[in-house]
Amino acid sequence: MFMTHCSLSWKRSNPGRMSKADWAPPRFLDGSDPSWPLERLRALAYIVGVVLKGDGSVYKVKRVNRKGEPAGYNGEVALRVSAPEFARYFCRRCAVMLGRRPTKVQGPYSDHCYVAKFRAIVFYRWWSSIRASQIKRIARTFPHEYLKGRFDSEAGVGSYCVYMFGAADHRWVLALDNQLCRLIGMRTGPILPYGKAGAKSYIYGREVISKVQKLRFTVNSTDFIKRLGRLAVDTRNRKLHDMVKGRRWTPWSAAIRRKAMSLVRDGLSPADVSTEIKRHLGVHVPPMTIYYWGKGTRSWAGYSATIRPNS
Repeated sequence: MFMTHCSLSWKRSNPGRMSKADWAPPRFLDGSDPSWPLERLRALAYIVGVVLKGDGSVYKVKRVNRKGEPAGYNGEVALRVSAPEFARYFCRRCAVMLGRRPTKVQGPYSDHCYVAKFRAIVFYRWWSSIRASQIKRIARTFPHEYLKGRFDSEAGVGSYCVYMFGAADHRWVLALDNQLCRLIGMRTGPILPYGKAGAKSYIYGREVISKVQKLRFTVNSTDFIKRLGRLAVDTRNRKLHDMVKGRRWTPWSAAIRRKAMSLVRDGLSPADVSTEIKRHLGVHVPPMTIYYWGKGTRSWAGYSATIRPNS
């Protein structure tokens, strides 16, 4: 049995609809539970990908009665983003996962953000008590859906690659993502630090100062399209497909490759080599391309033979 806590009954007479208090986590992940068919399990994996250290949130809010006195709390699962299409897709998948109708996406607000939100007290309690081993089991059972949620929430599209972002205080999440990317046949780079603690950035117009070391790894863009298809954010998706479409017209010469490998042998990281080549030769070569040149492999089959199954 997969999960037994928060085991409230499902309204089996109408399995497509349920109230907030009727939600219960799946007992099994193979679709054998009539309350949790495979499509609903896939939706759960996607939502887990979005709310696991990503843009989505699961939290509680205080309730008050008519006299303004405390009256317990409600749980909510929500997404606040600047891309309305992402908010709408999250809303539809969350509705499937919760067994309800989609709510109306709210916004745009003054910060140009849109919000998709559901009240879900039992889901909040389950998510607050779930163990990392349970999250990993969901992700490994439905890796495509889980990774789609993670990439929709945390991805960036660079030059000929897709980035997955994270932070040092939850490195295990990035390690899981990297492993699953390779499992479904996507070439990935190593998890590397970027930026530094104390660096400033701007999110929705607000200044944010990083409190921890940020991390990221890269995924081959062609592999991403073949295995996961697309991103929920339209601007990122267009950039991804335009990049892949134009890649065949931007080959790098043998001289550039020799220069890159010389710098690698001198001890520079792929990111530093990319910076040096851009500075001195005026050509951008993605760090992941340099990484694979150093491996001496050009294909997934060649690369996968060099890694340990559980590395």
